[in-house]
Amino acid sequence: MLNKINKLNIGLWNANGIRTRIYELQHFIITNSIDVMLICETRLNPYFKTPLFKGYSAYFTHHPDGSCHGGTAVLIKENIVHRRGVNHCTSSLQSTSVIVSINNAETTISAFYNPPNQKFLTEDYVTYFKSLGNKFIVGADFNAKHTRWGSRCISTKGRRLLQALQTLHLYSISTGQPTYWPTDKNKTPDLIDFFVTKGFSHRNTVIKQTFDLSSDHSPLMLSTCDHLSRKN
Repeated sequence: MLNKINKLNIGLWNANGIRTRIYELQHFIITNSIDVMLICETRLNPYFKTPLFKGYSAYFTHHPDGSCHGGTAVLIKENIVHRRGVNHCTSSLQSTSVIVSINNAETTISAFYNPPNQKFLTEDYVTYFKSLGNKFIVGADFNAKHTRWGSRCISTKGRRLLQALQTLHLYSISTGQPTYWPTDKNKTPDLIDFFVTKGFSHRNTVIKQTFDLSSDHSPLMLSTCDHLSRKN
């Protein structure tokens, strides 16, 4: 038996390594009533015990070389009806996805991470987005800059990502404010973390940025007024 709750809260965060930040992340998702948490740069490998988060199912994708860098994860409340989606695990792309029912339609929610030193072509973005189906929400550290979503400059990856968004008629959602705060004083803060969606009305969508977690990236929270299937 399922009921419908007219609210969905999605968090996005580049953790810059999750092992030392598990307790603060647990506090964050509970305090902010996060339904689905998308995490980039988990920096775990298959040899470490998978972290547990009370009240949440956790899915991880590690870097394919088995070392502690890159990686993505999705934490989703146990009372949400879901199944694991298609994941990607290459040196240039790690993604973790779950499939839920929103407004009675199958919807993929995916965490995406493309390392800054790895090339990504327009066709690569297109292939990834197409793998998610007809309706999806992607939260990512794209490491792609473009003034279209609020970055201070335009990078090659940014141009390619924008081409993919325009080709597939996708929508980007960002705060327009920097999300990455480099420790190197010679580097400038910029916006590289944001959401991309397909098949949603954004009339009742709200995005906000917080500074509640310790990383060189600010967490984001996206709230939508949509019917999400949950267990009783």
